[in-house]
Amino acid sequence: MGNCLIVNADDFGFTESFNYGAIHAFTHGILSSASLMSNMDAATHAAALAKMHGLNLGQHTNIVQGRPCADPETIPSIVQPDGSFYPSGAYKPDGFAKTSGGDLVADKEDVKRETIAQLERHRALTGRYPVQLEGHSITQPTVIQAFIEVAQQYGLHCMRFDTDPQPGFRQACEFFQSPDDMADIAMAMKDYNEKGLSADVLLTILEILKANSNEVNIFRCHPGWVDATIMDTSTLVLPRCRDVQALCDRRVVEWVRANGIELLDFNDLKL
Repeated sequence: MGNCLIVNADDFGFTESFNYGAIHAFTHGILSSASLMSNMDAATHAAALAKMHGLNLGQHTNIVQGRPCADPETIPSIVQPDGSFYPSGAYKPDGFAKTSGGDLVADKEDVKRETIAQLERHRALTGRYPVQLEGHSITQPTVIQAFIEVAQQYGLHCMRFDTDPQPGFRQACEFFQSPDDMADIAMAMKDYNEKGLSADVLLTILEILKANSNEVNIFRCHPGWVDATIMDTSTLVLPRCRDVQALCDRRVVEWVRANGIELLDFNDLKL
């Protein structure tokens, strides 16, 4: 039975409005973890909110929004001439997170340098390295391999596209890594990019996860309030607000309590 669950907010630090929505989902709903975009202007605000409310943070390594933490001259394959990141639409489709786009392929060493720079920024903002990292929008093989190598170097848990145990951590399963659940959850979330979560969809997903054999399941979403910056720069707009609403829905909160689901963060995975 899948009775342990990490509900993670990606994109924490995107904007101040988004940060407030994510914190609302943490304090009033079933959100249990968040991943910080440490390179973004609102990252300082996010780190302060997290400290205030006791929200533990992973790292949402971001190479497609804003400006890098590393010297742009040291990461030429992922930055434009003005020193800002190439947008996600410039990257070659990977068949998973991206099904359309340009021809750009990120150099693994460039991604590693920027990932480490964002880890250092994360430490400067929060006082410590995160326990976990994953990426934002891009899942090209070179990018994923860069994350895996940095995670191994720093002893971090890393979002990967396999179910292999990670040394030093309890086994935890991303929802898309479980073959038995994948089709059912994909069907439940087929309209996510346009509509986001509803309480009914989230309850369906929670039932699927509870029925599987994983000790710990991980569910990722994007709960946050929307502002002009998000409307101008993100392909996910309405889903962010809907995610907050679903995570805080009374039926969802009561279902988690009634079914004895233990909500964890990534710190709880460390052995």
